[in-house]
Amino acid sequence: MANDQKFLMIQNPGVAPTASFTLLGASTKRGNDAESNIVGKFGSGNKHGIATLIRNKLTPIVFAGSLRMDFPTERENMGNHTFERVMVKFGGKDELGTNRSNTEALGFVLDYGSDDWDAPELALREFISNALDRVVEDGEIKYSTAYLKYHNVTDKYDLESEQLADFKEGLRTYRIYGVKNDYANVVIEIVNANQVRAKAGHTRVFIPMSDDIQNFYNNLGKWFLHFSEPDSVNKEILPKANRNLKEGRKTAVIFRRGVRIREIEYTTTPSLFDYNFKEIPLDESRKLDDWKVKNAAGQALTRADKASMNSFWQSFFSQTKVWEQDFSQYSLSMPSGLTTKESDEIKKRWTDSFHAVVGEDAVVATKNGGEIAARKGYKVITVSDEVYEGVKLLGIRTPDAILTKDEQEGRVITDPTLDHVAAVEFIWKIMRQHNLLNNKEFPKIKGFTKVMEAGSHLLGYYREGTVYLNNELGNNASESGGWKSLTHQLMQTALEEVCHWVTGEHDFSRGFQDFAFNLAIRLAMANSE
Repeated sequence: MANDQKFLMIQNPGVAPTASFTLLGASTKRGNDAESNIVGKFGSGNKHGIATLIRNKLTPIVFAGSLRMDFPTERENMGNHTFERVMVKFGGKDELGTNRSNTEALGFVLDYGSDDWDAPELALREFISNALDRVVEDGEIKYSTAYLKYHNVTDKYDLESEQLADFKEGLRTYRIYGVKNDYANVVIEIVNANQVRAKAGHTRVFIPMSDDIQNFYNNLGKWFLHFSEPDSVNKEILPKANRNLKEGRKTAVIFRRGVRIREIEYTTTPSLFDYNFKEIPLDESRKLDDWKVKNAAGQALTRADKASMNSFWQSFFSQTKVWEQDFSQYSLSMPSGLTTKESDEIKKRWTDSFHAVVGEDAVVATKNGGEIAARKGYKVITVSDEVYEGVKLLGIRTPDAILTKDEQEGRVITDPTLDHVAAVEFIWKIMRQHNLLNNKEFPKIKGFTKVMEAGSHLLGYYREGTVYLNNELGNNASESGGWKSLTHQLMQTALEEVCHWVTGEHDFSRGFQDFAFNLAIRLAMANSE
């Protein structure tokens, strides 16, 4: 190698097994518990990383303790196709002290993963993640060993129940607060060619420098919270803090266990937060779709602390729209598997936050859905239909909680006009003459005025012993002209609503139709006499 060539070195204490770089699918971390800070699980990252770097003319050099591994390729034919098979060339001593100078063929070719693993940064992410995993594993082992030795047992399940609970709580506390000290044992730095050598008891990966490698190194803290914000590795919701790779973008940045997974790209809408999930479904390419990201972010916000909820409500007072304002009803639903107490605590945080930011006399509503509430003196926060349905289920007050049905539908109830009364009295008289009152008393009569149009134009309705007629249908013309001065539309509407009162049937029901036909026949027969 040229003496002036530089390399990026990734170093961690502990000697990695050679299989972690050569055996596809081999992983000691698959199935790690949900509370751990272990990142890996697939057993393919190092292999993908090696192939990716070779494709980009950046063949890595690996030292597992004193054993060096280089990765040449060898042409291999399969039928009419030719592949570049990845090899491993060993040099030096392995962990058992055995000298090795052989070359072995590995079980994958250079094109392995090429459709998805197309950038050197993805390889670096894998190597560094594995280095971090090793120091985390070592730290947890040291904690466990010390605890069990103190209690003179060899297995945690030999502890008494109270001791086991204390052991688990201590491990949880270590993972939150103590593990960040272990991250400092991972060294990532740019070195000269003459520094490409082994270090006893350590694993080292050297990657030739390029513009892509340099750019990754410059943004290391944006790829790994472990190096820039170790206290945030165990936090799910992160206030925005310049984590976007592209200058000027403020979209959500997504991490898993402190490792950058993706940046939201389908929109330029800025986000209130970045998100760092313990668990989120990833495929073997370490990718996940927009829907899964948005759903997971919504669920995180649902169970967030009050400060994060406050920021969410405050965003509606800003001139700038944020990504979280478009979360779906499904993503903002109550997380599954909670106890009643836990659900009640979440609802209380949401309502306390809403009242603290927006006010006690406030409601959330959809566009044009809060007009009447505003007329009554309530402060209205306008949200999307999806957010409305979501926060409603989380206990946030909406107009339907403080408005009557008429107010919700944009109606103001008034006393009836003289025409209203004359029309109903005339209809009642006709029905009484033909013995069609079904022993009902004369209905109450009310007028109404529409102050907000939504949907079809309502002329009248019946509810709970009262006939309601639109004030547009008539005023007081009947005072001088009698029932003959009433409009056909008023009479028709009054007839329909009185029939509802007498029959107790709704529109389109068979009972309502039978009654209307019966009335029509009786009137026809009476007029023919």
